Amino acid sequence: MVKLRILYLSLFICIYSSLEAQEYMGLNKLDVDTSYYNPLEEVVVSAYRTAESKRNITQEISVIRSKEIQNSMSRTTVDVLSSQNSIAIQKSQQGGGSIILRGMEASRVLLVVDGIRMNNLIYRSGHLQNAITVDPNVLERIEVSFGPTSNAYGSDALGGVVHFITETPDFSEKNNYSCKLKTQYSSVNNGWIRNIKLSYSTKKLASLTSFTESTFGDLKSGRRVNPFYGSTHGDRERYVQVGMYRDTILENEKPWVQIGSGYSQVDFLQKFVYQIKKNIKSTFNIQYSNSSDVPRYDRLTDKNSSGLLKYSSWYYGPQKRLVGSYQWEALRVFGFDGIRFSVYHQNLQESRMTRKFGSDFLKSRVEDVVVDGFTSDATKRWGKNVLRTGLDGSFQSVKSTATSVNVYDPSVPFLGLVNTRYPGDKNVMTNLAAFATHVNNISEKLKISEGFRLGTTSLFSKFTDMRFFPDPPPGVFSPSEIYQRTPVASGSIGVIYNRSRRSKFSSSLSTAYRVPNVDDLAKVFDSSPGMLIIPNPNLRPEQAFTAEIGNVQLFRGGHSLEWNLYSTSLSDALVVMPATLRGSDSVLFEGVNSAVYRQSNARKAQIAGYSVRCLIHLPFALKLKGHFQGVMGSVKMPFRTSPLDHIPPTISRINLQWNPSKSLSANFYMVYNGSKTIENCMLNGEDNVRYATPMGTPKWITWNATFSFDITDQWNFQVGFLNILDTQYRTFASGINAPGRNITTSIKYSI
Repeated sequence: MVKLRILYLSLFICIYSSLEAQEYMGLNKLDVDTSYYNPLEEVVVSAYRTAESKRNITQEISVIRSKEIQNSMSRTTVDVLSSQNSIAIQKSQQGGGSIILRGMEASRVLLVVDGIRMNNLIYRSGHLQNAITVDPNVLERIEVSFGPTSNAYGSDALGGVVHFITETPDFSEKNNYSCKLKTQYSSVNNGWIRNIKLSYSTKKLASLTSFTESTFGDLKSGRRVNPFYGSTHGDRERYVQVGMYRDTILENEKPWVQIGSGYSQVDFLQKFVYQIKKNIKSTFNIQYSNSSDVPRYDRLTDKNSSGLLKYSSWYYGPQKRLVGSYQWEALRVFGFDGIRFSVYHQNLQESRMTRKFGSDFLKSRVEDVVVDGFTSDATKRWGKNVLRTGLDGSFQSVKSTATSVNVYDPSVPFLGLVNTRYPGDKNVMTNLAAFATHVNNISEKLKISEGFRLGTTSLFSKFTDMRFFPDPPPGVFSPSEIYQRTPVASGSIGVIYNRSRRSKFSSSLSTAYRVPNVDDLAKVFDSSPGMLIIPNPNLRPEQAFTAEIGNVQLFRGGHSLEWNLYSTSLSDALVVMPATLRGSDSVLFEGVNSAVYRQSNARKAQIAGYSVRCLIHLPFALKLKGHFQGVMGSVKMPFRTSPLDHIPPTISRINLQWNPSKSLSANFYMVYNGSKTIENCMLNGEDNVRYATPMGTPKWITWNATFSFDITDQWNFQVGFLNILDTQYRTFASGINAPGRNITTSIKYSI
């Protein structure tokens, strides 16, 4: 931590000295060249849930626009985040991707699509794959708000918010129709993506329809040995072939082909916008996503005590997401400058199917989730003040079932008992909260912002299987139920100093919270071989306190430099710790003697890090972009201090962009990840050291290039060369190798 503080101080002195020198040279005067786009004036919605200029926001916010999303030629939304924003992504299979922001992951990062929370009562604290259910082909932009954002969004926004914003059709003076077709191919997995978008608009009605079909074969990893490690790692040497009567282990003649990683997915979006009056409009939004079975690749490589492959089958069943919402918004009504009200309904299904090698029985665990909710907010501007206030709430439930079927003869009954992942009876979670933020423009240069949220959350779960439920504490009436009612609160205060219209310095203090959900309190799950997670009905909410400073500086010629330093203290942080069940530290679970663990509130955790972004305009229509970030974390355990899990190694991305005309663009970029040793990992946490090399996560570098060319006004052609050197590597905490050399092409046609 001392080294990190020295790094912070050195970084701050260097940057501040550079800015002072530029200011002295007169490069920040108001009469400088203004032909370049000013990023401080960009309008974003992720910080306050309503539109606001970046100049008036203390948080670090990154925006990935539609053109950048399409030019990245990424297969999924998480691949967009990884390639365009240098965000760490953990993968357990090809069909997934868990987002890590500022050393926090999964249920500590809030996912939002069109203002609707994706996080629900079974979002786990390990690794989440749900972001791939958002189709990148319909995204207008992705906004990433780094750091605590509970004031606006409530629970889970500890590390930040990833807000996926889909396209919205525009009105037109005359009846207007359009059709866009896209086909994309990837060589690394023989993958095909086909998308069609239909739009229709009039003066008062606009419609957008999108359908995407994606098919991905087995993923090929790199074949070139990572020079920072020196030997191969993660090759698929053997795999299980499921026959009509038995399982057989076969040798893989092409070990770089990760057999058992392919999947497919369909995505649908329908959006209607209706102009009720000149200042009032409503939006109907329907989104549907459904996948094939998605193999859990890392588990398919697990071995038993004899050194043989442990599972013949381990896959997620079709991952379904259906969302319907209605939004009403108006300008200048009831004394407010803007009012918005939304109601939404979500149906989701997740399932896990497992069958051990040689076993006749396939065990299925299915979770059906229903979420109903609403959001409302209003904005009022007067004098030098801006007030935003609102109310939101939701009702969530999950039905958890478990069965076992003989795959060779379904008529043969299973004589044992399959435990459900969550309590087999009723599981519900409700929340209601009010929030407000206020910005006071004290002067042209100085602004102060404050915000708060107050509310309550309740949770109820009832067990039908008590084998792995811990003994209730004294005084608890029903030993088979969990009930919690938790008051919640968060607050923030920030200061913004604009030395000129091309400069912004900000500092803030903020709090955030995460309320334990059904997955935290009531799950029964073998997180790794010989390790069983049992319920803990006595968990408390996690609390985060963050101090942050940042600066954005624009220079003559469109150059820019942005940096942020932050420190987050987590109290009552949830970590997996050893436990006992009825006096024993181990238990027999599905035929395996497993050590007992459970989620527990640690005393305190500490996270600190930095982020630096720069943009340099070069001659000949060239731009050089750089992004560098690093984070460290530790947690105080009983009698010792341990590394905190989910902390990725340092990440860097350098991009040389060439835009000689509107019809042609080229990007050459390098992505670098530093190393993380085993000693810096939490062994019983979510760093997945069993899937890492003996030294941990080695360094790796990839070199990439993408090109986009408008052949005519109707035709567009793209080609990408990714991981050009075909380097073999794994991203941090992942259980599957990253893609090897990939040649990807795309053709788009607009009518």
